[in-house]
Amino acid sequence: MHFLHRRESGHPWVSVIALTFSIFIVNTSEFVPIGILPDIAESFSLTSGEAGQMITIYAWLVVCLSLPLTALTMKVERRKLLLGLFLLFILFQSVGAWSPSFPALILSRTGAAFVHSLFFSLAIPLVVSMAPEGKRTKALSYAASGTALASVLGMPAGTLIGHYWGWHSVFGAIAVLALVNLLVLARSLPAMAGDDSRIASSMKKMERNRSLLMVYAILFLGVSGYYTFYSYVVDFLQNGAMISRGWVPFILMLAGIGGVCSSLLFPALYRCSPRYCLYADIIVLTGVLFLMDIPFSETAALRIAGVCGLVMVFTVFQLILQSRIFILASGYADLANSLFSSVFNVGIGMGALAGGRLLNGGADVDRLGFAGAFFAAAALASEWAVLRFADRGNLQADLQKKGEKDD
Repeated sequence: MHFLHRRESGHPWVSVIALTFSIFIVNTSEFVPIGILPDIAESFSLTSGEAGQMITIYAWLVVCLSLPLTALTMKVERRKLLLGLFLLFILFQSVGAWSPSFPALILSRTGAAFVHSLFFSLAIPLVVSMAPEGKRTKALSYAASGTALASVLGMPAGTLIGHYWGWHSVFGAIAVLALVNLLVLARSLPAMAGDDSRIASSMKKMERNRSLLMVYAILFLGVSGYYTFYSYVVDFLQNGAMISRGWVPFILMLAGIGGVCSSLLFPALYRCSPRYCLYADIIVLTGVLFLMDIPFSETAALRIAGVCGLVMVFTVFQLILQSRIFILASGYADLANSLFSSVFNVGIGMGALAGGRLLNGGADVDRLGFAGAFFAAAALASEWAVLRFADRGNLQADLQKKGEKDD
């Protein structure tokens, strides 16, 4: 199901790839402040905890604005709306590249959050609509990879640019990439009329799908745990093991490469045990976060290995839950994926807020891993409950069927 009427395009995969790249760009804009947070804090004479508030503000604005803006614009022609959003996105990234003060940067981030909040409720249905007949799942997997690659490659690349050319240049680079992608989208996307006739029935189906709702609960808890720690990963590397700032971008890039490798291995891992793959992954995620807080993690080599391992495990976590969305929300996967993005942002905001509060309260940055492990442990308990109680037979059958189909 999708809320638009498609007019044929001669090159559908060009549009799908361009939309995937746009998802990568928008998500990179959200994640990149994590890598340049200490530089932003230093330039405005703030603590990392205080500067980290902009991550929370961005994430929660996305959550608050997504549904209202989606409802208001459901009948607007899709191509014009997307191109208009990208023009606004370029404008606000340019403001970020110029910002002379923290309030100006917050203004830039607020505008970018406005675009983000509507963008994902628009982009996912567009990907579905543009996909060739019989290739919808493949196109959706491309869209999911845009989000995953933003966190494991886009953010480290932005950190590297910020180290050599200053944090303002990161937002300028994003604006340039967005402009190039805008030109491709303008050439490849056909006009598409909006349609809100089926959104109400799809929402009712989602409300009755208990297994799907549990996916969102696990997503929130896992993302909160990860970003409680990862929002301040640069401080963890610099202050804990005395790693010089010049090495941090390369360490994050190494972690990103690890994330890409884990995403390539994901199909094989998932086929081995579709039902228990997530359970095992959350156990490892909880363990890695907990290990960040114990004494033997104080050496530089172990800290680097811990960060790389954490990124790899979290990448698989995202992909597993995205796959469950495709399975459990068959028939309304586009709307379910829009909600996936909103819940993901609630988790980012909660994690950044929790970590910032701990740092501002005098906690050592090493303690953030322990705090994140509590969220992850709650996600583990939720997954156990899903496997034990929630629509057990249906979920197991669906996952097993999917696993056999992928073989």
